[in-house]
Amino acid sequence: MPKPGPATRNGIKALDLYCRKTNARNLKRLSLSIGAALGTNKSILRENILSQAAALEELRYRRQKNGTVSVLSIDAGISNFAFTRFSWPLNQELPSLIDWKKIQLRDKFMSPGRKEMSLHPEDTSQVIYELTEYLTTELPLPDVFTIERQRARSMSSRTILEPILKVNILEQVLFSNLRCKARLASGSEGNYLVASSDPQRMTSYWCSLTPIRKPLGQNFPKGSEEAQMKMSSNRLSKSIKINLVKRILEGALGYEPRKLISLTPSWEQRLRSFITGNHKFKLWDCAVLGPDAGVRKDDDLADSFLHGLAWMEWLRAYEEVFNIVMKEQGSYDQNVLADFNDYCKNKKLELEKFQKGTSDNLTDLELEEK
Repeated sequence: MPKPGPATRNGIKALDLYCRKTNARNLKRLSLSIGAALGTNKSILRENILSQAAALEELRYRRQKNGTVSVLSIDAGISNFAFTRFSWPLNQELPSLIDWKKIQLRDKFMSPGRKEMSLHPEDTSQVIYELTEYLTTELPLPDVFTIERQRARSMSSRTILEPILKVNILEQVLFSNLRCKARLASGSEGNYLVASSDPQRMTSYWCSLTPIRKPLGQNFPKGSEEAQMKMSSNRLSKSIKINLVKRILEGALGYEPRKLISLTPSWEQRLRSFITGNHKFKLWDCAVLGPDAGVRKDDDLADSFLHGLAWMEWLRAYEEVFNIVMKEQGSYDQNVLADFNDYCKNKKLELEKFQKGTSDNLTDLELEEK
């Protein structure tokens, strides 16, 4: 990929300038809006914002240069490997849903008759090699692969359980394979990017501002486990994300007032077969998955969907703030600082308003996996 021009370099510098001039509260708001890691002080906040801005600048540059940008987001799992692809052309207001799948890696990539994928290097090498080839040769290459970072332990366990270890190996080796293949193909990482996507940042972006006390108190018995749940509950955040994806799909079909994605004709026809406006449908059915799709559950599909769309929304916010800080060719201006501060404040208010709409759907919660 050609080196980004002066506008790119000046944009990062200008963002740094206005981050230095604003306060920590606005930096936290901006961090949420572009998917940056938080920090304990203003200096760390600013460093994390600039780190995320550098990744988003790569995508902004590609979108400007090529007229479109695409992301393929992966929720890694041995039995429930899910991925979603979004594309966002310059001449289109919203990103489009292009692909949404879930596969059972053992059934798809291991020799017939094998009952499970072991921790033996022969198994992991074969499966992840075949998976890498599938993602890079059988599917159109995206501008960026995002792979959800996996937890190292299961809940409060002091040991690493074998299923968790397998998924960690899958994540690490797949990341390495994809990045190495890009390097070998072009002598650099220019063909596509590979990003490790933090699930906490994604969940924070989509869920952290969702009001939960009132709906849980109204929909579940007083004193029950559900009524007292906190946002840190895996069961609650899983339920919010599944309901949120349903809202986004309903919005794309006109059943919800806010529209975040557009649909290709084939996807619109497919979704209208299952979504009728009553919110009682399964994401599994919407994705129209085959026999090699693993366990029939929605959370993996929701995670890959929201990771991909989060990167599109973070890119949108970055482009918007980029245009603000470059109003005076990146030089400091009091009016630009006021616009920058207003943007940070209003973007968070916009997220609060959107997330509030998910609360009405928390009438039942996903069950914990056994």
